[in-house]
Amino acid sequence: MKFTVVLHTDDGLRYGVQVPDLPGCFSGGDDLDDALASVQEAIDLHVEGLLEEGQPLPQRLPIAQHQANAAFAGGIWAVVDVPVEKYLGDDVRVLEHADFRIGLEFFTEAGRWRCTDVGSRTICAAKLDEYPPDWYNGPPYAVAEFVFDENDFGALYRAAGDVPQ
Repeated sequence: MKFTVVLHTDDGLRYGVQVPDLPGCFSGGDDLDDALASVQEAIDLHVEGLLEEGQPLPQRLPIAQHQANAAFAGGIWAVVDVPVEKYLGDDVRVLEHADFRIGLEFFTEAGRWRCTDVGSRTICAAKLDEYPPDWYNGPPYAVAEFVFDENDFGALYRAAGDVPQ
């Protein structure tokens, strides 16, 4: 999962790092590389703690939104990828072919979809929220249907919150 981080330095050598989307998650390092490695460990531990306490993970906000915060002024921005999905268990649900049926709604990075047909190794789906609701009544449908094959199933999710940011 990707996390936005902001680094600050007073001497150009050592860096402090904050994770704006995870309040209270911070770290530091003796140089830029060390700081980025250190914050990945801090994120991992912070996320594990949140989930053990039954708290949800905050959604990742756009960097521009964080840049408007005066507390982060003058910072160096970066995005780190930390494999925290291991803590999510069944909370994050990637759909498999056997999960699909006509009418099932699911999510991808591109948005919300509705399954319109299930084949032996593929599914067809219409992207929702682009046209008036009655356009999705069918078959036949008044919108384009897209084919997802077995190579796509790893990026089809049961809930919007499961889609990696």
